[in-house]
Amino acid sequence: MTGSGNAHANKSVNARSGNATADAGLAGTVSRSTDAALGANGAGGNGLTGNLSSSGSNSVNRNASANAQLIGTDQIANSVGSVRDSTSQAVGNARDRAGSAAGAARSQAGSAVGGARNAASNLNGNAGGGLAGSASGSGNANASGSGNGGLAGGIG
Repeated sequence: MTGSGNAHANKSVNARSGNATADAGLAGTVSRSTDAALGANGAGGNGLTGNLSSSGSNSVNRNASANAQLIGTDQIANSVGSVRDSTSQAVGNARDRAGSAAGAARSQAGSAVGGARNAASNLNGNAGGGLAGSASGSGNANASGSGNGGLAGGIG
C-alpha cells in the first residue's frame, strides 16, 4: 500500500482596494496492490496452483476559494475628501451671504444718515409760517447741525 498527498493554502489582502481572496486545496492518492501465489494438492494427487492479484487506487482532489470586495483605504480617503469639499463649499456660501447682508445693511444705514442730514439742514433756520413734511428712514443714525438763516418777504 502506498499513499501520497499535498495541501495548499493561499490568501491575499489588498487594504487599499479592499479586495481579499483565499484559496485552499487538498489532493491525495492511496494505492494498494496484493499478489499471492496459491498452491494445493487435490484428490488423487493432482496439484492445483494459481496466482491471486488485487489492486486498486483511490484519489481525492478538492479546492475551495473565496473572494470578498470590502471597503479599502482608497474608498475611505475619497469619501473623506468628498465630505471635506462639501463642507468647504457650504462655509464659503455662508461667508458670501453674510458679506452681502452686511453690505446691504451698511448701504441702508448710509441712506438713513443722508436723509436725516438733509431733513436737519432743511429745518434749520428762522422762518415764520407753517412747515409740513416728513422724513423716514431705517437704521441708527446721529446727525447734528447748526446754521443761521433769514427769510425775506412777508406772509399775509
